[in-house]
Amino acid sequence: MSAVQLNAVKENAAVVSIRALTEDVYDLVLRAPEIASLTASGQFVMISCGEGNYLRRPISICRADAEQGLLRLCFQTKGDGTRWLSALQPGMQTELLGPLGAGGFPVDEFENGRVLLVGGGIGVFPLLTAAQKGNCDAVLGFRNKEAVCVEEDFRSLCGHVSICTDDGSYGTKGLVTGEVSSLLKDYAAVFACGPKPMLKAVADLCEKEGKPCFISLEERMGCGFGVCRVCACKVRLKDREEYVRVCADGPVFCAKEVVFE
Repeated sequence: MSAVQLNAVKENAAVVSIRALTEDVYDLVLRAPEIASLTASGQFVMISCGEGNYLRRPISICRADAEQGLLRLCFQTKGDGTRWLSALQPGMQTELLGPLGAGGFPVDEFENGRVLLVGGGIGVFPLLTAAQKGNCDAVLGFRNKEAVCVEEDFRSLCGHVSICTDDGSYGTKGLVTGEVSSLLKDYAAVFACGPKPMLKAVADLCEKEGKPCFISLEERMGCGFGVCRVCACKVRLKDREEYVRVCADGPVFCAKEVVFE
């Protein structure tokens, strides 16, 4: 049994607040003191989504406030389950399983060096837990101005934040890789989360510069703790390739180990 299964707990969480950040992205704050006290950077929860939605949905933890017993989750509505979540109201409850994930961002390894956080779309959310540790800057990419969210959260935690949009309607026009390429030499490491093409491009840049890169992978999940193996990911370990579970063995991996297919 993995450590993540031993640490995870079930907890009925009460809704403290919920608000729309964009047309389809929501910011949900829950009172879940036990899970909040156990959460480390880069972890996630499996959240129940009402009757008829039998599978819990995996959602990254944006922030955990152990003192107040609060968890902040940001999510995009994609189906019936997340639409149910978006209709929650303060005082309502839902069940959480967490915190899940064995490998978070190694923030303590780089406490003496500055870290660059690179996020794309809804992949920016788990990076907030790393930003809480400070000594970091961020490059965040979105489709357009309307999709930009949690910018002020990053600005309050990071020394510098660059925003890129595909269409140039806000910030710098283009992909995050352009900004990352020009900034990379100044950082001890990169932590990234977002679409796989973006992660591969960032990993390639870091490889060329000899910079450590750690990426949080987003995969479809069934159970969240390694039994169903829906979230299998291929990695390279020494002289062989094998499949690991993003939920139980990740979700954060050293980019050099991930086999992008």
